[in-house]
Amino acid sequence: MLKSILLAVSFSLAVFSQAQKASTKPATKTVVTADGLIKNPDILWVAESEEVVLLDILNAENAENAEWLKNMGIPLRRVLCAPIKNQHDRKNPNTNPYPQDFTLSTRTLISKKINQIQVYSDPACTQLVKDPYTKYIYSVDTIKTIDPATQKERVNFSVVVNELDPALIKSYKIRQLFYFDKKANTFGSLPLAFAPIVDSLGDDGVTLIDRKPLFWVKIEHSQQLLDLNNDNIQWARKIVRQFDFADMKPIKSDKSIEDCIALHLETLRKNAKTEDIRNTMGLLEKLDEKTISTMGATIDSIITFDPKTFQEVVQVVKSSADGKTIKSIRWSQEWYWDEKTNKMTVYNAFFAPIINRYDIQGKFLNAGPMYFKQSK
Repeated sequence: MLKSILLAVSFSLAVFSQAQKASTKPATKTVVTADGLIKNPDILWVAESEEVVLLDILNAENAENAEWLKNMGIPLRRVLCAPIKNQHDRKNPNTNPYPQDFTLSTRTLISKKINQIQVYSDPACTQLVKDPYTKYIYSVDTIKTIDPATQKERVNFSVVVNELDPALIKSYKIRQLFYFDKKANTFGSLPLAFAPIVDSLGDDGVTLIDRKPLFWVKIEHSQQLLDLNNDNIQWARKIVRQFDFADMKPIKSDKSIEDCIALHLETLRKNAKTEDIRNTMGLLEKLDEKTISTMGATIDSIITFDPKTFQEVVQVVKSSADGKTIKSIRWSQEWYWDEKTNKMTVYNAFFAPIINRYDIQGKFLNAGPMYFKQSK
């Protein structure tokens, strides 16, 4: 089921984005910066977020992955990941890839290549690490040996060289700023940095002892799709993640997030004729003016099934949307790793407000995306 949803979302996004031509040329749009967001009077709300994302777990329904996500405290259907490019260096005749070799940790981060990347020890990326391979990946242990004849400890020590196992990297933490742009009437994100999260296991290889970010790498933000035919991009992912507003730390609040949501919906209805809002089902068809003009202020009927009789049950649903019913946002991004520049670039694709739906008696029914809209 989850795989079907992911394929539908991925295919629909391709249709949604077909008008945006991928390019290797630099974007001509204004570069978004954290300082610029704070100073821009059109940006009414900015909040910092630090959340876990999946970049290489491609089958979240797998029993082992599902249990791991549960232990991480992440609902299964709130994190999706799809490969949009997996490629090895085709000029290297000795390449004999295994499935795990396509992961970001194996091919780039957890190897000597790490010393070619600018790595930081802090989330703000102010403390540059000079030799990250020695600091984070490589370690030397000394083990005392016993003389078999005397059963006494030898003066000499046995030296064991260890490297961090890339398999211990299953998730990443992303630090980014979410914001609301009044002028564009849309939400945006400024990705700042990401960090591989390492699982420290006990001697049994199963018991989790600790889980923490290993180091931080800056993210480049692109306002356009990148060209996947670029040979320097051999690893790319599409990820979808649901973020709760309550987990974000506001750093600018000219208006509250509740007020921004209300303003966003009011502007949608007012500009229904020109707004590009997409359906959440099928191929993300553009919604008509009449539908948009009543967005978030309607009473609908939905069909459910009685779990005992399996007969259809028609329920009246109050679909009013505001800061009380919209508590989170679904975010879709494309991530690209450039082998030449050793940099990660992230493109924001679309967002979807997640609305809690209630019946006319106020009883909670379900939650889901209202619509999809291009993000900044």
